[in-house]
Amino acid sequence: MGQQDCEGGERMRRIGLLVNLAANDPMGQARVAAFVQGLQAAGWSDGRNVRIDTRWAAADPGNYRKYAAELIALGTRRRPGQHHGGGGAVAAGESHRADCVRQRH
Repeated sequence: MGQQDCEGGERMRRIGLLVNLAANDPMGQARVAAFVQGLQAAGWSDGRNVRIDTRWAAADPGNYRKYAAELIALGTRRRPGQHHGGGGAVAAGESHRADCVRQRH
């Protein structure tokens, strides 16, 4: 599958990012920035071919449930998406072409 298959004329992809830290936490900001940078390196740009919705749970269990439900509702259409976890952030995004984005650890 080529780059054009991922970007050419298809609907915008959506990624939900649920971060377990507060929005003003420097570690959380660094993790989100690294995630976005990795997406950009793979050819994805927020607002151009992907939309990134971020929620900050601030280590509150009630926020996890609330924001996870919000993000899932935003991304649920024809197919369930990918769910990746690691480093204190969970990304739940809808994509039927998962091989277009390579996650690097």
